[in-house]
Amino acid sequence: MFDLKHYIWLVGLSALAFWQLPLLTGWPLNVQVLINFFPYILIVFGVFLSLFMNRLLPILILLTLGVLNLAVSFYYTSGNAVDSDLTLLIILPVLTILLPINLLVWTWLPEKGLHRHSYSLLLLSLFSAQWIGLYFLMESFPIHWVSLLNQGIEIEGLNISIVAGVTIIVSWLLMVLKNAYLGDIRVIDRAIIFILLLMSVAFNQLAEPYAFAWLSSISVLLVVISIVFDSHQIAYTDELTRLKGRRALMESFQGLGRKYALAMMDIDHFKKFNDTYGHDVGDDVLVLVAKTLSKISVGTPYRYGGEEFVVVFPRKNAAEVKEALEAVRLNIEALVLNVKAEGKQKPPKVTVSFGLAEKIAEYKNAEAVMKAADEALYAAKKAGRNQIKLAEG
Repeated sequence: MFDLKHYIWLVGLSALAFWQLPLLTGWPLNVQVLINFFPYILIVFGVFLSLFMNRLLPILILLTLGVLNLAVSFYYTSGNAVDSDLTLLIILPVLTILLPINLLVWTWLPEKGLHRHSYSLLLLSLFSAQWIGLYFLMESFPIHWVSLLNQGIEIEGLNISIVAGVTIIVSWLLMVLKNAYLGDIRVIDRAIIFILLLMSVAFNQLAEPYAFAWLSSISVLLVVISIVFDSHQIAYTDELTRLKGRRALMESFQGLGRKYALAMMDIDHFKKFNDTYGHDVGDDVLVLVAKTLSKISVGTPYRYGGEEFVVVFPRKNAAEVKEALEAVRLNIEALVLNVKAEGKQKPPKVTVSFGLAEKIAEYKNAEAVMKAADEALYAAKKAGRNQIKLAEG
């Protein structure tokens, strides 16, 4: 799903990185000296943040960028190999290939937190094994692979090998497709698209002073900011329905102004349905209802708890939104459930009831309006369910 607010800062920071890239040598000397330390300072901060928020995969992404910076600093200084020219011919294309593969793997794996010790140990072992393996491989690297890895693209200004270039492009396209077509996208998934671009230029600009450290610093900064945004999203989003949760609802009350309407919605006979067909089917119903409710264009839906939902309509009164709620009610009533339960009757249709209230002088705040909507919801259920009731103000 396209989320403009995140792409604004991702594009902005990436543009800043490329804008300042040719100007780095004109920075004050004391700042130039610090550029090489920027990635590590940000990585330490990002790892601490990830530990605090129980996130493993961002740590692996940060460590990958950290190892790359260490390797480049050790093997490559101002365009010269520390060990030998052969070492340089091996290490640079291999690092350029390992970068997108690692970013791709750490992004596509499920996040299970740090408390799943066996899973964390497995991923950390996988991370360590590849770099340890590369270190020992350097001594016995097949000589015919060197020429293959260093076969360059015959375009002026490009210093990345064909194999590395193809790996980066394929990884970048896979991330673009993931962001475009998969539903549950994290901010860090969006950031990886820009990190791949930044680090590709960084490898291509190795001969330029401070370029790799500078672009790495911006890449790490994108990861750190993504950790914060993703943690915010986890805290404010209902895990099952992917709608905003109660905490987000209460915060939305602060900026509603003088004109707004609130609707409380409840799934009819949900407990009976849940008891008859099981909690898994009940969860499926909640997801279907939430997906239908999320299509409402004039308001913002929230999961309040259990089978209850709230829709907030800023700058609208009850008369202006009732038609939209009625369309949602009819769409939910038309949902077809594919439930197989041996010995059970055909499951009833899913229906919902709404209580609708608007801000009037009698209701001093949004909590009072929501209470009125809840009372109207109770009246709708008492009147036979599957209908919308307006609050009596």
